[in-house]
Amino acid sequence: MASQFHVELASEEELPDLVGLIIPTFAHYGLEQLVGNFNTPEGIKAATERHLHAWRDHVEETERPLGVKCLHKDAASGQESMVACAYWAVFDRPRSTEDMEKVNYLLSAVWLPEKQRKKARARLQPVLDMRTKWLAGRGHAILMYMATDTAWRRRGAATAVVQWGLDLCKELGIVAYLEASEEGRPVYQKLGFEVVEEVEFEPGEVDRAMIWWPPGTKEGDKKAIGV
Repeated sequence: MASQFHVELASEEELPDLVGLIIPTFAHYGLEQLVGNFNTPEGIKAATERHLHAWRDHVEETERPLGVKCLHKDAASGQESMVACAYWAVFDRPRSTEDMEKVNYLLSAVWLPEKQRKKARARLQPVLDMRTKWLAGRGHAILMYMATDTAWRRRGAATAVVQWGLDLCKELGIVAYLEASEEGRPVYQKLGFEVVEEVEFEPGEVDRAMIWWPPGTKEGDKKAIGV
């Protein structure tokens, strides 16, 4: 049976629609609040400006859009609507430790007052260190955000945008990487991701680095190679 969903690259012009899904999905997380991502009209507008900056940075470095969208076509009307989206930061060539240490704009917190920025960066640094440790020296794609319209959750849309990225990684022969909560861990494990490292920030607050290895990867190569 044909899939009810279709995944394709999103355009910069569609960014407000993507952010409109992402911010409500993640706004309850402490880290998102720490960097100023609030689910209010003003918060979404400010976040859209920051996401645009990150989008253009990524295009400049890789010539690839940052976002993908999952579309559903209504059988009766033929109208398509976006029901899920994801940010896949794809780097098909190995990046050096120096390249990895150039922080993605969305993780830089440069828009915050100094005191709050230092607090945010202290919280983010262990995550950035994990990325450098596992991804420096190898081609990779980072699943930064994945969000689904509330009416379409648990219906396969989220799986579709993740699988889109895994299919691309398989084609390019690169690893896929993400950080997952305990709630998300089993979902990603079903798609082939493996937990490679954990960082606990506070009791009960853990980030899990997870990697999907392309077919044919030797067990001895499933190790951190960054500094």
